Amino acid sequence: MGLFSSTTLNDDSTNDESNNGDTMEVRIPNTGHNVQGFQDSLASFYLSVADRTLLPSMKWTRTSNGTHGIIRLAIDFTDGKPKPTAVTAYQARTSDTLRRDFRLSKLDRTNGRVVRNPVTWANTGVQFEVGQIGSTASYSVTIPIPIDDYWIATFLQATFPGSQGIRMVLTTETLILPNTYPTPECHDQECYGQLV
Repeated sequence: MGLFSSTTLNDDSTNDESNNGDTMEVRIPNTGHNVQGFQDSLASFYLSVADRTLLPSMKWTRTSNGTHGIIRLAIDFTDGKPKPTAVTAYQARTSDTLRRDFRLSKLDRTNGRVVRNPVTWANTGVQFEVGQIGSTASYSVTIPIPIDDYWIATFLQATFPGSQGIRMVLTTETLILPNTYPTPECHDQECYGQLV
C-alpha cells in the first residue's frame, strides 16, 4: 500500500457510501452516536497508515434464502498482513415486531422522549465455523430466519494487533433477517418520514 493510496475506515455512524479504494468496516455494539469504544480502532488505523504498516485484509459475503442467512468472512494474512487474535460473532434481536431497530435509544411513542431501546448486542451463544486454507482463515455463521415477526441482526468482529501496540477491531457489515421492513416501500414524494 502506498502512502497516498485510498483506504477508508467506515464507522457505522457515518452512513458514508463513497467507498473508493479499500474499505474497512467497524460496527460498534451497544453504543450511541458518541461511538464510545471506537477510539482504539481509529488510533490504530491512523498509526498503521502513518507508519506504513500493513493493514488487515478482510472480505465477506452476506447471503440469505427462505430459511436462514449466512455471513462468510475470509481473512488473508499473506505477505506479513496481520492475523486476527480473536474473531467474535455479535447478535441482537429487536424488542418488538413493529420496528426493525437495533439502536441504543429510540423515541417513546407516547411522550416523544428519548428512551433506552431494550436491544442488546451480545457475543455469547452465537456459534460459527472456523477453517484455514494456506494463509487465509475463514469464518462462517449461519442464522435461522426468525418466524415470530421479530428481526435478528448479526455481524462478525475481528481483533488484530495494531500499530504501536494498539489493537485494531474491524467488522463485517450487518446481516438483518428477515430482509423485510415493517412498512410498505415508498418512492419519492409518496414517502413521509417521522422520527422513531
